[in-house]
Amino acid sequence: MRIEQAADEHLEAWARLRFELWPHSSLEHHRAELAQFRVDENASAFVAIDSAGHVVGFAEATLRHDYVNGCETSPVLFLEGIYVRPEDRRGRFARLSPHGGWRLAALSLPRMH
Repeated sequence: MRIEQAADEHLEAWARLRFELWPHSSLEHHRAELAQFRVDENASAFVAIDSAGHVVGFAEATLRHDYVNGCETSPVLFLEGIYVRPEDRRGRFARLSPHGGWRLAALSLPRMH
């Protein structure tokens, strides 16, 4: 399994995975949210890709300037969602993301002053 920064080529698979995680919203709603997410300079996402080239997981983060529970400072890098398809779990994505991917996410977001 490899981790890549989410790109336009991943959008459809990413939207479907979001729908698996959050089925209360329609697939169309997830597509619309991702269109907004992709242009948000305070957002970053990574996808997990299996050996066959299929997107099997995602992790999304935003740099939040609003109140975040348990935080006394702002902005905060906030993990909005993380999901791996059940059949692909134990592939180390969740363990790798906070230690490697999130450092990359933090670096790809605007610098705090």
